[in-house]
Amino acid sequence: MPCLVLDDLDSLSTYDWSSAVHKYLVDSLNRCNKKLLFGWIADSLSISGNAVVLQLWAYERLGLHDDCSAKEFSRVRRFSSLNYTTKKIDVMFRIAKTHVLHDYRKRPVIQHVWQLLDYQPYFRYDLVRLQALLFADWVFIPIVSDGHWWCYALKVCTFQFYVIDSLANGIKGRCRIDRSIAQNIQRFWGLLTDKLEESKCPLLVQKANISVQPNTYGCGVIMMKAIEIWDGEEKYDGKSMPDYTNEELAVFRKKFVCDWILDEDNVRRSETLQHFGLLVVTEMVDRAHKKIRASSSTGGPRNRPPPSPPVSPPLTSNELFSNDEQYERFSTHFFERPILQGKYLDVEFFGDGTFEFFDILTKAGLNDFVACRRHYYPELVRVFYSNMRVSDSGVIRTEVKKVKITIKPSLFHKLTSIPSVGAPFEGNVVDDWKDQYNSVSARQLICKPGSNIQGRILAGTMKFQTRILHYVLCRILVPRSTNVAQATEEDIMLLWALMNSVQINWGHVIRNRMKRATKDNAQLPYPHLITTFMEHFGVPTETDPFTQVKNKQRIGLEVLSSFGYHKTHEGIWVPKVNVGNIQEQVGIEQDVEVGNEEHEVGEPSHNPQPTSSQTLTEVINQIQQLRTFVEHRFDTIENRVGVLHEEVIQFRNQLERQPPA
Repeated sequence: MPCLVLDDLDSLSTYDWSSAVHKYLVDSLNRCNKKLLFGWIADSLSISGNAVVLQLWAYERLGLHDDCSAKEFSRVRRFSSLNYTTKKIDVMFRIAKTHVLHDYRKRPVIQHVWQLLDYQPYFRYDLVRLQALLFADWVFIPIVSDGHWWCYALKVCTFQFYVIDSLANGIKGRCRIDRSIAQNIQRFWGLLTDKLEESKCPLLVQKANISVQPNTYGCGVIMMKAIEIWDGEEKYDGKSMPDYTNEELAVFRKKFVCDWILDEDNVRRSETLQHFGLLVVTEMVDRAHKKIRASSSTGGPRNRPPPSPPVSPPLTSNELFSNDEQYERFSTHFFERPILQGKYLDVEFFGDGTFEFFDILTKAGLNDFVACRRHYYPELVRVFYSNMRVSDSGVIRTEVKKVKITIKPSLFHKLTSIPSVGAPFEGNVVDDWKDQYNSVSARQLICKPGSNIQGRILAGTMKFQTRILHYVLCRILVPRSTNVAQATEEDIMLLWALMNSVQINWGHVIRNRMKRATKDNAQLPYPHLITTFMEHFGVPTETDPFTQVKNKQRIGLEVLSSFGYHKTHEGIWVPKVNVGNIQEQVGIEQDVEVGNEEHEVGEPSHNPQPTSSQTLTEVINQIQQLRTFVEHRFDTIENRVGVLHEEVIQFRNQLERQPPA
């Protein structure tokens, strides 16, 4: 601010200081947002302006206080318990004393008035987003009180609300809890849909007709099964859930424990498995680690230590392999080989008739395959690929747990329902396509008008429907772990064939992809197909740890949001964020006119502009958009790093094959 403004002390009281402070703070937030969008931030981010005002605004606007009194001016006086001079003001934002069960005994006039942010601690952003609830069929709310578990279920399309309790009438006072939870869900849904006034009609709590638990301790397991299978239909002898026995509940409990231990997010997974003797013995681990350290060495072949003598197969390997040769190949090339987790397509979301790419997949006969979601057995998948051989005629031969497996193309088609008629594509232009395929025309077909089709084709330059089809292609049909943000020549050919209804022998394509995965350092694709093959040939899997495909592997609304698109009221998918309009989209209460470059930052205005309040939902949506943008940027960086990693490995392998000078 120019010093001349302060020279006239008598006029200081006539200046519009509030607009000056507000504009300076909003401009700072806009600059920070631009740095986030363009990735200009290295380690930290500084915000200029009155940070205390920003914190007070968040404290009041996000409902972090319990004071329901009328507004006071200045608003600082309203929060008598707030020490805004402390350096640990962020501690106040981390304290969440509210809970859905805390207020049900209180009189309504003193109960906590929930805001949308109060519900955020109940959601993990990487598993489910608030807006995704609007597209769900059912929403389950598990509750535990006085050592007893039960849950509530909301049918989204009809807004019917059920209580599912295996103790019939439940614990003492549950009826009051039912009413409190119903009111809470009403308010939550009103805030989520921005229709708070319309959500004040009483929500009727209906009791689910389920059997009473057979013991005094099985409520938690029954509730987890309810979340898995309950749909409100009374199809189990007149009830909406089976009548479980103690033995069945014990089996479910063991399965849940196994799932938790084997979950990829469990930081003590390996430690627990080793404690129970479920990991391969230490000799195999040491051998694999030595191989990894040797392959990561920067020295030439002459500096490498001589290979260690072969280790005799451990006792635990006798169940997996028929001979020492199989075990030796597995321990050298496939032990701890990463598995390429497959994704699956959300058919219910994309099958509404508005997505052209889904019609293309359906016409090609691939919709069942791309929607497949199955568990897999990591160790057995590695054994399958370790022993696998694929003949020129497409016959797969392998062995798992001493069970010989032979899969001819006809059986492959029968087990997978994948089209096996058409061109045997292997990455190059097929002879049948030479008269039709043109690289320039194919690039123009998949790219937006006016895009540069020379060189690399990035995902951002593709048309909306084509971009989704490309994502399905490189994540499900011909999956890879790196370089998914751009189209390879192979991708362009396959996209051209799909969009022009050219028949492809997808069985041959997938078998060829499996064959290429047997090379060193390649991730192993299609683990769910291996499960199907092993089940057909009767490979025993009862005692083997398995991995479930999680919801985050689903290709649905979240993926389209990560692309930067949203659906308008007219049902059209359009880009969400326009960087040129960022200054209009980010702010607390934005009153800055876009393009007014002559107005000096921080100078008080004698003619204040009227302010316009943004709703909490808009603020949360903008934060989610920024987070989605940052996640997409990190995915792109990760893909590029993966490409560099593969190139380094290929270069190292070439050096190893050269004879020493």
